[in-house]
Amino acid sequence: MNECRKYKSDKIINKILKNHFQEFREKKWNRVRKEMREHIINIVERTLNCGNIEKGYIKHKCIECNEEYIHGFTCKSKFCSKCGRKYSLEWLDKQVDNMLNVTHRHAVFTIPKELRNYFYQKRELLKKLQDAARPAIAEYRITDYDGKTVTFWYENKKPKKKITVTIGVLEFIGKLTQHIHPKGFRVVRRYGLYSRVKNKLSIEIVKLYNFIKQRNIYEIIKKQNIKRMSFKERLIETFGVNPFKCTKCNSDMILWEVWHIKYGIMYHVLDRMNYINIVEENDRYKTKYSSCIVKQLCLF
Repeated sequence: MNECRKYKSDKIINKILKNHFQEFREKKWNRVRKEMREHIINIVERTLNCGNIEKGYIKHKCIECNEEYIHGFTCKSKFCSKCGRKYSLEWLDKQVDNMLNVTHRHAVFTIPKELRNYFYQKRELLKKLQDAARPAIAEYRITDYDGKTVTFWYENKKPKKKITVTIGVLEFIGKLTQHIHPKGFRVVRRYGLYSRVKNKLSIEIVKLYNFIKQRNIYEIIKKQNIKRMSFKERLIETFGVNPFKCTKCNSDMILWEVWHIKYGIMYHVLDRMNYINIVEENDRYKTKYSSCIVKQLCLF
């Protein structure tokens, strides 16, 4: 009998939303803008189903000892603490490639507490400001949840110190869902040389400047050839664990099956449709044959 490991999701935020989001809708829903209510429900439901194998999964299997590992599909929402972090890291890597090789100054602008309700009611004004492309709060900042209250911490800038806050669970959900942007809202804006209006020209100027400054074509080529980290590599970097490594024989698992609740089995390693069909043609004859080499699909 095959032994199957399942991805375990211990996200505190998901637990809080699962236990209290319906109560939040019953008691605090009048404080949420009407045009945002349906969108917030959709985003929260997507977040709660992140990694849920009942909605779809990807199965890897060790062909040496038949151990299996199942991982549910991710929600790919910036509101999700896991997917949002992944999005932020990938976005950061992309921006670094298109930036001048000079010292940059990082400035953070915060909306004053007195104006936050005003901007919340008029979210369209945020288009004139630059917002953060990251999750509302990192999981590690939440230190306690007892079913009624949530305790978390943040770093105050002036004076610089760590501040711990305990608030009611419904208030916490309200503060959390405030970070859900309207559908299609662009959370990051670029200006000056990095402006999207002249993006292609800007990239060429940046590359030319970096080349003149470095005067080393090999360094530029090396930088361009740097392979972006895969999903598996990010898991190893973040958690120090490779879930796609067999726990019994330490062999690398192969992609075995992909299933979706709507489309059924989308891929199976034993399906002959996944074999590579090779067609050779020349002036005298045409031969068609199948190779039994399994082609792995890249899903991450």
